[in-house]
Amino acid sequence: MEKPINSTDTDILMTAGTATKVTIYVIIMITGIIGNGMVFVAIGTFHTLRTVSNQFVLSLATADFTVSLVILPFSVQEAYYKAWYLGEILCRFWIAGDVLFVTISIFNLAAISIDRYRSIKNPLKYSLKRTNRMAYKQIAAAWLLSLLVGVPPFYFAAFHDGMCYLQLNPYFIIPATTIGFFLPLAVVLYTHTRIFGIAKKLATRVGQGPGTASEGTGSDPTRRQQSAVKRPTSLAVTKACDSRINDDAVSVAARPTPSGVQQPEFGKPITNKISVRRERKAARTVAIVIGVFTVCWMPFFVAISVASVCTSCDPQSFPLQVLTFMGYANSAANPIIYTIFNKEFRQAFGKILRLFCKTLDSLVLLKDKSVKPKKHHYGQRLKWDFNLQ
Repeated sequence: MEKPINSTDTDILMTAGTATKVTIYVIIMITGIIGNGMVFVAIGTFHTLRTVSNQFVLSLATADFTVSLVILPFSVQEAYYKAWYLGEILCRFWIAGDVLFVTISIFNLAAISIDRYRSIKNPLKYSLKRTNRMAYKQIAAAWLLSLLVGVPPFYFAAFHDGMCYLQLNPYFIIPATTIGFFLPLAVVLYTHTRIFGIAKKLATRVGQGPGTASEGTGSDPTRRQQSAVKRPTSLAVTKACDSRINDDAVSVAARPTPSGVQQPEFGKPITNKISVRRERKAARTVAIVIGVFTVCWMPFFVAISVASVCTSCDPQSFPLQVLTFMGYANSAANPIIYTIFNKEFRQAFGKILRLFCKTLDSLVLLKDKSVKPKKHHYGQRLKWDFNLQ
């Protein structure tokens, strides 16, 4: 006969569940703060990362950093106390801020996707418009449009019997999830489908190389002349589609012809193949960021949309809480993705960590009373030596 579960056993299980929930929140919070903080430092410190594309990455990191620093601490206290003790006003700000920064994230991903799509589709024309100022305008538009979805939850938040939650009103939830998630996600998926299609065509075209039978130039000088004029356009597209979530200037060198007409000069086939390969790697990195975001947030938005039209559904139910965990985890995921799949960010993060460790070691040595610094002059340089006594 099984032993019945008494109140003490139930309390232990509830305590274990609470501890697990709080621990997960804290891990996500710390990882998000450190990871996105390193994105700030990397882009601000390393010149190679100060590109137009990375302005969008910086905006995305800002939203994720704010979620980790501002939103998650409130989630930790609610998980720990199993109630909301901070009053109705903070409850409303917490709910609204949560919705706002998630919306900002998806709008930034849409902006990144559109930027990369335009860079590949019309590289020569778009490169003339593609400046930091243009990026700032698009980022500002993304943040302002997010307010349309992020402000209403301030009024739809419910504070009742010590609990803080978002009311599942279908007249708000359905339009909000459609505008704030499903429509921008559709834009993201469409643009990335087009990006990979164009990248595949470029890879095939460059893989054929100049002078192949597939180009059909034959021995006709006129056809060779036309081919020589047309080919740089596709090569310029390849060059414009630089990788690494970076952007290089689109430039095609010119050389004089016997007739005095300037004709584009293009590089070796191997260089063009490398450019296409880099662009495909860059597209893959962005696709992974978008894929992880979709996996983390899609279940939540589908569930909350269904729950809004379900009269018997509880907004505080366990499944919705688990899906909320997945969404919050996305705030810490992007820096990890950059580290794994982006060489420039990986190198920058490594240098930042090494510098931090060296600084920490120096501080430890300076605080150690057994270490006495001695000065040595070598020409115009001043060197410090630390000799252990």
